[in-house]
Amino acid sequence: LTQDVSRLQRRSLRHSRQLEAPRPYIAARFSVLPSTFQPGDQKQYGGFDNRGLEPGHRYVLFVLAALQKSEPTFAASPFSDPFQLDNPDPQPIVDGEEGLIWVIGPVLAVVFIICIVIAILLYKK
Repeated sequence: LTQDVSRLQRRSLRHSRQLEAPRPYIAARFSVLPSTFQPGDQKQYGGFDNRGLEPGHRYVLFVLAALQKSEPTFAASPFSDPFQLDNPDPQPIVDGEEGLIWVIGPVLAVVFIICIVIAILLYKK
């Protein structure tokens, strides 16, 4: 199951409810369960694509087993804890520079306005 956690824009209630619905998909099919399985390795297993995992999405895994009996019976494992991939190319965070512009900008604007007022007062005399 996947859920997009990187939505930043506000959308209509109906649209956001549709986006929040998990989109399950089958990543693999095995006749014998392997001891390890790597989600998102982009290989095919039993005719199913193990799609690559995308940063900014939260993933939950579970195993669904089809038991071989006279009539089909299924058993499912509990859901895994949610996990998310980190962004491989995050924007660098530069300490101090972002806050500095919000201090210097208004100070320069006030100094500029004071200079204009002084120039007007001197010009009128």
